[in-house]
Amino acid sequence: MKTIIFHILRTFRFIIVNGAKILSGLFTLGAVIAPFSDNAPETSMIIAWAVLAVLFGASAWYYDALLRKLEPTKSRNQEWS
Repeated sequence: MKTIIFHILRTFRFIIVNGAKILSGLFTLGAVIAPFSDNAPETSMIIAWAVLAVLFGASAWYYDALLRKLEPTKSRNQEWS
């Protein structure tokens, strides 16, 4: 079962990890630039953007950690000699 889940998650890794990294970067950029703009949003909105940036960054990292945990191990009968 772990092998099936691993292959499904690995199939969508490029989209999910890169999407999370891009969103993390955009939220970080927004949280850094927004306070200095003329029409600055509320402080709670800027804090929410910073929290979302951290969450998206952590989810990109955790996705790879999950894949490493689910990665099938090579057994002796799978080796080609």
